[in-house]
Amino acid sequence: MNRQTFVSSKQRNDEAMKLKIVECYEKLKGIYGYRRVKIWLKRTHAVHMNHKRVQRLMGELGLRAVIRRKRPYYGKKEAYVISNNQSWCSIRLKRRGNGGIPKCSLAQ
Repeated sequence: MNRQTFVSSKQRNDEAMKLKIVECYEKLKGIYGYRRVKIWLKRTHAVHMNHKRVQRLMGELGLRAVIRRKRPYYGKKEAYVISNNQSWCSIRLKRRGNGGIPKCSLAQ
């Protein structure tokens, strides 16, 4: 048999997978990339397939995920609580209540 006319089982399996990938792409309007298509195939058709294989098949089909436009966030913009710049020693002195010299400031 001639090599050029021979179709291996892997090639036939790839053609079946391509149909399932196209089904997913059309059903979800092209928003899924190869990683989510792989998960979709596993959940709906119980097909375990490597993500690199899904990426290769999608590339052969010319399918690419639609990248949504980034939009600015117009939500709540209150300032966060920002504490004063205090050293740990001054905080410890306030807790103790004495006005002595903190150990941190002494030369060691």
